[in-house]
Amino acid sequence: PEALADAGRIYTYCAVSDTTLGAVDKRGYFDQSEEFYSRAASMAPTDPSIFGSWAIAHYWQGDYADSWKMIKRQRALGGQPGEAFLRLLRAKMPEPQR
Repeated sequence: PEALADAGRIYTYCAVSDTTLGAVDKRGYFDQSEEFYSRAASMAPTDPSIFGSWAIAHYWQGDYADSWKMIKRQRALGGQPGEAFLRLLRAKMPEPQR
């Protein structure tokens, strides 16, 4: 499952960093990333690190609301996101009320 989460993160990173990709190609990378993360989460639904990684991928995509949703899942499983990441995310979108 960790390898799938890593693949999801890499696909997102490639989509946001490769300036030669068009919108359709980026969407394809993001969709593949979501598929990898979904598979990882179904294989290891109690692993908070998968949801922490998924939160970062959503952040890179500019999808801050879904990033917060993944952090909520991470925390519910006993995980804790890094403070540096939380500061970055809070600068983009305040933390939703629990």
